[in-house]
Amino acid sequence: MSSTSSNPYGPSPSRKEVKQARRVLCSGSFCRNCSTKRGIKQCSNCKTVYCSRECQKADWPEHKAFCVKGELDVKKLCQTLMSNILLRRYIEVLIILKLKLLHKPDNEEPFRAQIIVGFEPPAISDFFQFFKPSAVIDNSPLQGMLQIHQIFPEDVDLGGFSKSVPFPKCELDQRRIDSCLLGLGALPFGFIQFIHGSGEKILVGSMDLTIEEESMDLARQGNDLEIPLDLEAGTPLKMPLSEWGCIELINALIRRDSGNQWLLRMNMEQKHKQAIKDASVPFFALFGASFPNGLTSSAFTDAMVAKMMHESIYVEYAEKFVRNRELA
Repeated sequence: MSSTSSNPYGPSPSRKEVKQARRVLCSGSFCRNCSTKRGIKQCSNCKTVYCSRECQKADWPEHKAFCVKGELDVKKLCQTLMSNILLRRYIEVLIILKLKLLHKPDNEEPFRAQIIVGFEPPAISDFFQFFKPSAVIDNSPLQGMLQIHQIFPEDVDLGGFSKSVPFPKCELDQRRIDSCLLGLGALPFGFIQFIHGSGEKILVGSMDLTIEEESMDLARQGNDLEIPLDLEAGTPLKMPLSEWGCIELINALIRRDSGNQWLLRMNMEQKHKQAIKDASVPFFALFGASFPNGLTSSAFTDAMVAKMMHESIYVEYAEKFVRNRELA
């Protein structure tokens, strides 16, 4: 995919363009401890930024509780997602629709949203293999891709998991000032948190966001979306502009990037595969089938199943899967 390619969704950025945008996005982060200076140092484990070694040491008693090695790739993928001009546009439309930003008289109060993300194999058949009780859950090589599962307002209870880490107010205020200085003060402004759940809630990352006028126009126009159904060129599925339509379009475009030009793929770990297997609990219940013993449901598995039930690529395969009782 390149910035000059033609498609009904918008310009497709090249790998180089995505990398350049990601560097810009990551360059403005504030120190996690003092929130007043730009970060120039990083935690070697999770890459959280600090302005000095002193601030890093001062923050360690609190930071160690969520400093999780291995989540770096997840955090980087979410930054890459927001560095993709095409995907970011529809994420902004998704936020506008979910938070009803078109109907708010003013934008003085920052919006807040939480987006649950996960990983799954690009091939739908590989995905459903993990629903079988006989599925082997290990660290054997298998490529996975980032997917959006669901979006919530920040104040939604996700099931008693650990608290979200709020975006530092002084940093949010400074970003709002920066936005106003650029002439963007009339546009919606706030922050989003990407959450990856595998066993327990993990805060992947927070970032501020100014919704661009082009995204507001797309939401106002309300034109139908065209969802690519598979990796091959063909007739896309048309559906009305909606929250779930935006999620399906974003996920379908990521799935379609088989060459990983958008840098949103990584090897799946055992916990990512287990998260898919855990989703069989609410999945089988929805189809009136029994589910394997020893698995439990959560807000994150429920979000994965909600995604499946709203996306066209899963529905036909899921019905066949249950009808044929492919549970061995």
